[in-house]
Amino acid sequence: MVATVSKFKSLYLFSIILAAVLICDQLSKSVVRHYQPNINIIPKILSLTYTTNTGASFGILQNMNTILLLISIAVIIGMFIHVYNHPDKKTLHFFALITAGALGNSIDRILYGAVTDFINFHFWPTFNIADSAITIGVIGLLIINWNSKNPTKTL
Repeated sequence: MVATVSKFKSLYLFSIILAAVLICDQLSKSVVRHYQPNINIIPKILSLTYTTNTGASFGILQNMNTILLLISIAVIIGMFIHVYNHPDKKTLHFFALITAGALGNSIDRILYGAVTDFINFHFWPTFNIADSAITIGVIGLLIINWNSKNPTKTL
């Protein structure tokens, strides 16, 4: 019974994080699509710039929306299955971030035929909140994996 309650709490936390990130992502993209800004926040460093992307990160795989959507759906399903079967509190929030990001960009691909991007650091490709969530989630999982394989030795 205790394991069931713990699993329920973990899945609840996963759902809350996923929903919060997905809502922020979709609301921000909706505003950007409506206003189509090109606003310098920090000149020559950061601006809000409306763009669309039919490819993946760094502009690779352009015009491969269907393949990228199918990959995203497979990742989303895999994440849900993994979290349901292994609700590990150490990794749960990172899986929620990755799932929310994949869902957010998949929604764009389905509804608009391209992903809406708008955060423009002039030295980096333009991205969005979903991309940020995926990146943070992957880096977090890599760090946890690294730390589990390289435990700190105590004297």
